[in-house]
Amino acid sequence: MTGESASRRTSKEDSVEGGTKGDDGPAQVAPAKKFPAKLMQSKSDENEIQVLERLDHGGNEGVQENKQAASAVGWVCCAPCIWLRTSTTVHKIALTAATLLVTSLLVVSPILFLISTAPSQAPRDCLTHKLEDCFATQQPPPECTTEDCRVAAMTIYARMNAKLDPCRDFKSYSCSPIINNSMSVVKSSQEGVDLQMQGLLESNTSSGVFHKLGRLYESCLRQSLNATSIRLLLEGLGGYLPSGSLGPSSIGPLISKIAALGPTPLIGIYFDLSYGRKPQIMLIIDGPTTTQYDGWDQKAPPYKIRNDVPELLDDLMNVFLPSSLSKEQRQSEKDLIRNFVSELNRNTIRWMGPKAPPYKIRNDVPELLDDLMNVFLPSSLSKEQRQSEKDLIRNFVSELNRLRQHHLDRDFSNSYVVYNVTTLSATYSYLKWNDVIPQNWSGPIVVRSLAYFNRLHTLLSPLKHQTRVIHNALLLLFALGALPPTHPSPVACTKATMWALPQASSALYMAHHSIETVRKSINRVEILFETLKAHLKRAPSLRGAALVKLSSLKIQANPWPLWYNQTKIGEMLDMVDITADNWFENILKLYKLQQQQFPNDNMTMDSHVAWAYPILAQSFYDTLSHSIVVPLSVVLVPYFKPKLPPYMHYSSVGVQIAKEILRSITRAFEDKALKCVPGSVNVFSNSSRMDILIHSGGMQIAYHSLLSLTGPIKGMERLGGLNLTPTQIFYLVSAQELCADSLYAGIDTDSDDFTDILGWLIAQGGSANDVFHCPHGSVINTKKTCNIL
Repeated sequence: MTGESASRRTSKEDSVEGGTKGDDGPAQVAPAKKFPAKLMQSKSDENEIQVLERLDHGGNEGVQENKQAASAVGWVCCAPCIWLRTSTTVHKIALTAATLLVTSLLVVSPILFLISTAPSQAPRDCLTHKLEDCFATQQPPPECTTEDCRVAAMTIYARMNAKLDPCRDFKSYSCSPIINNSMSVVKSSQEGVDLQMQGLLESNTSSGVFHKLGRLYESCLRQSLNATSIRLLLEGLGGYLPSGSLGPSSIGPLISKIAALGPTPLIGIYFDLSYGRKPQIMLIIDGPTTTQYDGWDQKAPPYKIRNDVPELLDDLMNVFLPSSLSKEQRQSEKDLIRNFVSELNRNTIRWMGPKAPPYKIRNDVPELLDDLMNVFLPSSLSKEQRQSEKDLIRNFVSELNRLRQHHLDRDFSNSYVVYNVTTLSATYSYLKWNDVIPQNWSGPIVVRSLAYFNRLHTLLSPLKHQTRVIHNALLLLFALGALPPTHPSPVACTKATMWALPQASSALYMAHHSIETVRKSINRVEILFETLKAHLKRAPSLRGAALVKLSSLKIQANPWPLWYNQTKIGEMLDMVDITADNWFENILKLYKLQQQQFPNDNMTMDSHVAWAYPILAQSFYDTLSHSIVVPLSVVLVPYFKPKLPPYMHYSSVGVQIAKEILRSITRAFEDKALKCVPGSVNVFSNSSRMDILIHSGGMQIAYHSLLSLTGPIKGMERLGGLNLTPTQIFYLVSAQELCADSLYAGIDTDSDDFTDILGWLIAQGGSANDVFHCPHGSVINTKKTCNIL
């Protein structure tokens, strides 16, 4: 054995001191607590040293220094490993780290699973090359395949121009010119009623319950402005006062004479109820409400109705129901009709019967004024004199119309009560109130529109206009109030007939709509109303009195029960003497008959129920009943059919009801209207900035209510062939409805002003900017200025 081998063996024995020696087997080490940590060495440490020794031995077997250096290097490299293996602190840290790692994996694994299984990001479409103008392309909703949806899509497409950019010119995009007078385009609700009523009147001229309506319609078609009856009546009221003549000292006597014959051009008098648990009958004095060229606010005479079903209802149903029905089907239909009528009749009707929506006043003179002046002014006048007289009369009429437009109130917020004619005469001495107020009336008198009556005193002053000019103008306005609104035509005479006999016309309209259809339509509109209210209640800016008023607000869409009682309608028409050739005389007879009506005293809180004429397609807010009154012509429209998607309902009927809800709960928009409504609103001669602001608010409410009901696109089927999302169709239909209503009302929808205001309305009505993905700088993007709530 060489010295080197002995040294190596001695070193090995030293390294395993205290254990069993062996060349191959592992050393059996005693428990660690008996040995200092610096003396412990693992087998792996030993192997590393042996490897180093082997490498060194092959290179220089005789040099002891090299072996010692290799042994020292091995010790330095393995010292940290030895410390890590032997440190109790390191063991605790390692155990804690492992526990935290396992816990983290248990928490994060569900999230990682969801991320791994989520669909890939939807593709993105870009309007420009800028990344911020890109938007996610969503999966299209399912398509509605019913016949109603197909027809609706066709009517919408017939008026739109899909090649244009809605973000730049929404009016041209949604309301392009009608090609070839297409009958497929959406029409104004009122236009639809008028066309239907025209056909019904033309087919009821010779027989049947409604034949007097047909005769009245025919007398309108035959009416001429130079009729002898008109000239004689105006002569009896004083006739034309020529230039240079001394006019009357007061206009009161003339108004008294006119009031005895027909509607006056200055004031309107009717009865209504006070508010409260014990309502009182009140005599209301307001601005003129029966002049046709201003719109329709005809007050109906009282007709009492029994609280059960009409006596002849069963007999009438036997005639009305088809004979092909089986006995069970016939009985089932009778029960449905009887229950519906009985439910309506359980409410005590408001004595005055139905109401018309607030009338609109045109800012110009009546259409027939010039033609009537040609008949009224003497033919002996020179051309210059005739033109001078026309200008004087036209100026007075125009000022009167502007006065009525700006100062007639829609509600009773600006009114006062007097209890005798003496007080009234002392306040407004320019009229002889004893002659125009019913002589046997001793109850409260409510004067509405105080600003109107105060300014009327100035208008009638001799310092403002010559009294002879006022006299001549009032005679012409009285005649125009009884004549059709325009030259005789089927459409004009249809409107005039409905104005003259609203009860009978409404009954004729209702006779051609089944009770089941009416009942289902009313049910849908009530659900829609509650949805709109529910959304508004969550509005953060709505609080206090407005929220209280909203909670108690009701909707009234039921038809007046009288319209189902054709026996009663026949009795009403029997009281009227209709001359087939003289419309003017017929109207004066009807007015005389109405003056004979007087309210009954059997009033309760239920009498506050307001009924609407179904033939007037305009919802309105009734202050006394605190309800939104919805005529049937508003809900019996193509876009409110039950099988259409909900966005069609909300964009048409929903917007109209939301506007009136907004009008009913607050009047705090004056400042906002002046700040954010553009000046182009003046194109709407029948509207104010407030009306346009409320229209935009109605769109906002309807749009967000729709989303809160269904989500942006979830659950809403799209209309086939339009390639539009449901929310895009909401704005498109809202715009087309406004275009159709404005066009039928005589507004120039091709003007730049109308284009401007329509684009502004669409921009305010919810989120049109996002719905149409309008890029920065587009018209819709920049016009968003007003948020109602």
